[in-house]
Amino acid sequence: MRVLFAGSPSIAVPCLRTLSDMDASGDIVLAGVLTNPDRPRRHGHKEPSDVSAAASLLNQARKALGLNEIIQLKPEKLDKTARNEVATFLPDLLVSFAYGRLFGPRFLSLFPLG
Repeated sequence: MRVLFAGSPSIAVPCLRTLSDMDASGDIVLAGVLTNPDRPRRHGHKEPSDVSAAASLLNQARKALGLNEIIQLKPEKLDKTARNEVATFLPDLLVSFAYGRLFGPRFLSLFPLG
């Protein structure tokens, strides 16, 4: 089962870690991460969301284990372009935790298992 994870703030990071662990054990395939784009936070410098930063750290550990990189999508809006990009991941299921945006019916139709 291919899972796309959507999340942005730090409260969503444990969920991402759990999905990455499940991917490493072969229980699922973490197809990718959908998170908010980098935004100015401190002193006007753009910084990644907490989930994006965690995914980057997880990628270092995954590389050492010989696992695939977690690909990140950071669309400004969930429009046709974003839907087409998500569709290339062939996801079966969407797991969302504090992503911060509403998913419309066309977006949700990309996930046959919900």
